[in-house]
Amino acid sequence: MDADRRRRNVSTYRIAGIAGPCDRISLDRLSGCRGATLRPGLSRGEGADLRTATAGDDRLAQVDGPLQLLDHRSLDGRHPASARFSRLSGQALHGGDFGSLCDAYHELTEAIPRQEQLGSDETCFKNNGKKHWIWCITAAAFSVFHIASTRSREVLEKLVGVEFAGYLNLDYFSANCSFAWNFWVKAQYCWAHLIRDIRFLEKHPDSRTRDWGERLLDRSRRMFSAWHRRDEMTAEGVRRSMLIHRDRFLELVRNPPSTKEAANLAARFAVVEYIDEASSERGWYDLSEDYFRFMFADGIEPTNNHNEQQLRHCVMDRRITQGTRGESGQRYHERMWTAIATCKKQDRNFFIFLQDSITAKLRDCKAPSLLPG
Repeated sequence: MDADRRRRNVSTYRIAGIAGPCDRISLDRLSGCRGATLRPGLSRGEGADLRTATAGDDRLAQVDGPLQLLDHRSLDGRHPASARFSRLSGQALHGGDFGSLCDAYHELTEAIPRQEQLGSDETCFKNNGKKHWIWCITAAAFSVFHIASTRSREVLEKLVGVEFAGYLNLDYFSANCSFAWNFWVKAQYCWAHLIRDIRFLEKHPDSRTRDWGERLLDRSRRMFSAWHRRDEMTAEGVRRSMLIHRDRFLELVRNPPSTKEAANLAARFAVVEYIDEASSERGWYDLSEDYFRFMFADGIEPTNNHNEQQLRHCVMDRRITQGTRGESGQRYHERMWTAIATCKKQDRNFFIFLQDSITAKLRDCKAPSLLPG
């Protein structure tokens, strides 16, 4: 076949200077830098500010320095964009200097354990062809992304912390369960995944298992129908209704048919014995509590859908970039994903935040924060 000969237009946005709360870089300085070229009709001393520039504004092309700074390749010191930006700023820029948003990122990671409610989810990623994982920790006002080489509970211990006292939305996955059980975390496992597993039982070859799965689905529908009408009830009415639906569901799920798949599902709602390591005393723990916290705590969602939605743009990025090739690329991606998702949650302009962050770095000023308030 003949190659596609259709013409393609490629647009490149360029920026001359960076204006922020600390200082303003004038084109007098930029025009004296090697590689900086003033556009015709632009007077010296005139600065560029993204706050007032629009998509078609000529100020976005005042200096011949391509704004490829959002590209992960720009973090490589050998890349032309990094070299041009270094000449314009008057100092060498590396992966840790530009685009990493290091201060704001670490400020968010330190705030994670102090939140009242969090969510956690992960998806696969590749670094130099080897499988890694993108972990997403979400709070009401921010989202933090972290790339790790493991999917174990160690990541949750590092990000969420073993002393976390709030509620944590999770998928029912071995590492998540281990973290919740070992550190007494108030987990809320995802009902969307549970219902998917129950639907799987509807196609089981055993007729009793199919019937059991159908009754569980019917009980789930009744329960969520009542939960969605909670605004029409009094607080005491909601509590009574939820207790009734919870107990009826537990009565059914704890009496499974004699098949392996049914027994595995029922085990999620068992009452298990444990030994306290400090006192060596025995106790009992009801695993079903980690599925029904949303009924009795304000603001707790029964699913982990929000975290999955936050990971969606990471999955799209993964398909386009095919992963990373080193440590600097991983740090770049997780910090940029964090800034983009958090600015969207807070209804902030991401490019203005990025501009202020770069300016603060160049001027040794305090970096802008991604924390609300």
